[in-house]
Amino acid sequence: MKTDLRYAENTVDFDDDKLKLIGWAGRKQGTALAVPGQSRLLEAPRQGEGWVFLDWKAPSDGGKPAAYRVIRRERDGGSWEDVATAMLTEVTLVEQPRAKELEYQIIAVNKAGEGEASNTVMVVL
Repeated sequence: MKTDLRYAENTVDFDDDKLKLIGWAGRKQGTALAVPGQSRLLEAPRQGEGWVFLDWKAPSDGGKPAAYRVIRRERDGGSWEDVATAMLTEVTLVEQPRAKELEYQIIAVNKAGEGEASNTVMVVL
């Protein structure tokens, strides 16, 4: 059955020029996956006691992100730590420390690597 479905390709021995004559396109060359660009316009439009909603825009350049890493640190200069992984361009984080100034950033990730960190947003819960 597979041979029947590929009859035209098999008949011309996968010759791209002959396939173009009958309106078929040849095989496309594979392209390497690029590292995603920088996530944009991170903001924290809503927050409450112990939770914060973060929203951002996907990178406008680079490869397509597979996921987004959400990182956090205390504003006084602590080290960045992973808080969550998001598949969409928004996330609600619960059980966050209260009465502390926290900074959040987003990093777009795919198989090729990690993009540059987004802008920083500061929140006090």
